[in-house]
Amino acid sequence: MDRGDLHKRIDLELNAGTAREDIFKKLCSRAAVGQEKKIALAIVCIPEAQLRKAFAKRNLVLCLLLIFNGLLSLLIEFPLDPQRHIFLSWVKIIMPFILAAFCYSFYGAAYRFMALCSLLELFEIGGTAFNLPLTDLAGLKLLVILTVMVLSWHIARKVFPHLGVLGLRKDQNGNYLL
Repeated sequence: MDRGDLHKRIDLELNAGTAREDIFKKLCSRAAVGQEKKIALAIVCIPEAQLRKAFAKRNLVLCLLLIFNGLLSLLIEFPLDPQRHIFLSWVKIIMPFILAAFCYSFYGAAYRFMALCSLLELFEIGGTAFNLPLTDLAGLKLLVILTVMVLSWHIARKVFPHLGVLGLRKDQNGNYLL
């Protein structure tokens, strides 16, 4: 069962009012051995309906900030300097657009990754700020990155509380928190 089918099944079950634990047991009984973590991650990455509705405006702001961040990266990086790593420049340009797509679909695992990418980009800007003058675009990008980092971490903590920084959280008995 691929990720898309799994998410569709889980969405249907959640919309029918089935509890997350019951969905987990039902899908694990049908799945191959060793698929429990994949199923638990898919369940945890889908937000509850009331949380999705409550955080919809903040999520939209985050999507727009990610798109704006990608456009700023495009303006700052072009024309590409052959002396620098061109591949890294392309990654810095394309990554915010990919993250905006995950943000638009409210995919839980992407929010902590957004915060991590923003933190790495913040360190990269901080490292070059000592060597290069901070232009208006770089200053605006710094402000956007800080806002993306804080907002993505906030949404991740509030909407997806059972996702840890490095994976799924478990209770004292070793069962996944759903």
